[in-house]
Amino acid sequence: MADFRIGDTLELADGDYLVESMAGGTLRLRNLRSQELNMIHVSAVPRLLALPPVLGPDRPGPRSFDSLPAEVAEGTRTMARHIEEVIYGKPHGEETCREEYDPEHVGLLERQRRKAVELSRLGHPVSERTIRRWVDLYRQSGPAGLVDGRQSRKDVPLGNLDIRVRDALVAAITKATNRSTGTGIRLIHEAKAELLRKYPGEEIPIPSDRSLRRHIGVLTKGKYTAGSAANRRSADNAPKRMFSARPAISPGHEVQIDSSPFDVLARGIDGRPVRAKLTIMLCKATQSIIATSVNVRGVKGVDLAFMLAQCLVPPPPPPGGGGVAHATAQQGLPWWWSVAQRDRTEGHAVGQAPQP
Repeated sequence: MADFRIGDTLELADGDYLVESMAGGTLRLRNLRSQELNMIHVSAVPRLLALPPVLGPDRPGPRSFDSLPAEVAEGTRTMARHIEEVIYGKPHGEETCREEYDPEHVGLLERQRRKAVELSRLGHPVSERTIRRWVDLYRQSGPAGLVDGRQSRKDVPLGNLDIRVRDALVAAITKATNRSTGTGIRLIHEAKAELLRKYPGEEIPIPSDRSLRRHIGVLTKGKYTAGSAANRRSADNAPKRMFSARPAISPGHEVQIDSSPFDVLARGIDGRPVRAKLTIMLCKATQSIIATSVNVRGVKGVDLAFMLAQCLVPPPPPPGGGGVAHATAQQGLPWWWSVAQRDRTEGHAVGQAPQP
């Protein structure tokens, strides 16, 4: 069972128990066979039941507060303390009961009426019937039962749309990818024509054009169906998966290019000082910069062509280092093993001109 009240019978693992009274979070249970009395906390009941409680999928729980704004959650907790005072005579954590809510002298119906008057006096006008409904919700689900479902309701834009209408809209949107940019009216007409072609004679609940426009807006989000054709086709060509890094297994397997303002002042075309822009080509496998470009304007195709030529030309030997010293230094680099033996002997890898 998902909830219980005073007078109900609980089927626990060691027998049937009658709920005699409830004070705060403590229950007094009487074994119907041995007449033995037990005092247990209400949170321990689910673990002692012979069969686990069956909770509906829409039954609120403690996690319901996580999706609420802070002020709404605090207001719900405050209201829960008022309902606890109605049910138990005092909120959880309080030592004594107020005289007007003492369960020993005031009945439940009278406590509900007094709480309705008190809340109305505090600026929260509610009826006695509402207090009674809140009491039932609290007994079923605790403080989470008082959460206003409208505050945490999730919007399902396509929830009530017939699946046949949705498929027709998706087909019309897909056809528009490689065509000239159209309008929502064209998509609606094409979707209706698709429905007539695929389901002749069938009565299909088609929403109004205004609702179809709203559904099209949901289905075309991020696809640029009614926008730039170049953006629309680029978005369609993007892989339908999450982007992830690829391992670089050899030098030159993946080269990355990046541009950023350089912390160096240069004289521009108009003679004024400007910050230069640095562009680098980085080999991912060796983590080394293989080409650079510095200019005062944005990088263009000709700059990238010169950088490509720069990274393919062997680096010159260091001044005064000699070919032998330079070859020895290169032998410690990760890419040395991939250099052909002919290039090593002819000096291409050590920055020397090949012998004629």
